[in-house]
Amino acid sequence: MNIYKLVLLIISFILLGACNYNSKKYLLNGNVKNIPDSTQVVLVIEKENDIVYDTTQIIGGKIHFEGSLEEGAIYVASIRVNHKRIEWKFFIENSIFALNYDGSPKYWESQVRGGSLQGFNASFNDNVYKVNYLLYKKRSNLSKQAFPFPEGIYEAEELPEIQKILYNEYVQCLDSINKNSIMIAKDWISKTCNPLFQSVIMNNSKCTPKEKVNFYENLPISIQESHHVKGYLKKARKETQRAETREALQVGKKYRQFEALTKTGKLIQVSEIVSENKFTLIDFWASWCGYCRTEFPKMKEDYKKYHKQGLEIVAISLDKKRESWLIALEEDKTPWMQFTTDNVANLDSLYDLGGIPRSVLVDSEGTIIATNLRGNELEYQMKKMLIFK
Repeated sequence: MNIYKLVLLIISFILLGACNYNSKKYLLNGNVKNIPDSTQVVLVIEKENDIVYDTTQIIGGKIHFEGSLEEGAIYVASIRVNHKRIEWKFFIENSIFALNYDGSPKYWESQVRGGSLQGFNASFNDNVYKVNYLLYKKRSNLSKQAFPFPEGIYEAEELPEIQKILYNEYVQCLDSINKNSIMIAKDWISKTCNPLFQSVIMNNSKCTPKEKVNFYENLPISIQESHHVKGYLKKARKETQRAETREALQVGKKYRQFEALTKTGKLIQVSEIVSENKFTLIDFWASWCGYCRTEFPKMKEDYKKYHKQGLEIVAISLDKKRESWLIALEEDKTPWMQFTTDNVANLDSLYDLGGIPRSVLVDSEGTIIATNLRGNELEYQMKKMLIFK
């Protein structure tokens, strides 16, 4: 048999297998390295009002899943390897999928391939990576040279001239990556008339949260009500709110007034404390936040040093359990004002408390001097302000 006939025979077998595939099922086959046989692997499918789990074991470096979904349904799924922080997310539908993992620590570089939406999304991500490849390398090199800032320097304007140039190049590099990514996303969206595919690309794009909200709200109602787009729209609205909050808390703008509760439950206006002190650090924390509490020793030093020069600290606990808050106060013995709140959601809307510690330094008129001070940054700001006062 010559090579030409052999190739035709192989193609025939492949086509025969494809023709025999039952399109009402999904098949997922994977080859994985450096993970022991018998390791449990979980397939998680996030349906609209349910989460479906399926499990298998690695046998001979291979995994296999199969099942069926509602006709035309596409859901978010993930493959999770037990006892290892390894997870691959993808879009699943009734189609054939493949995963090839070479055992590298950078497991995220392996992708699940297959399916119409997953294929489209993977091609989009590949295109973004290819266009930005040189910029990614440049960003990596610049970040090593521009960061961290030398000890005692906390603002880019005060960097040595050479490092300032590198830092500005780094910022410009990030800007170029974002612009390229937005351009590619909009180009891909224009090339497909499938609203679901368009929505996935928009969700993964670098477009602003407000642009994403406008895009989703202009989709047909039936698409807006779909499982994925509902989630994307909710996320974009939340990100829009957070972006607006961050914009409102820029240096030079006014802080946002709120009420807090004392240990005895008395309601106080934070504005009263702000107006009575030259400088007020509003610090959001919680007893369960290790990063917050590791800041306290340095804050104690700064408070002792600058309290008589007009610095007050107003700590606002986000603890849901009052007892946990009181125990932490007893353990840490912080000398500054301590309050709590019964409305964390309101504070979150005012100060974007998606992550703590979060802090805002203001003057007696409530003008923001600096935000999110860590380590020596409070001392740095106080020295700077006292020079100019």
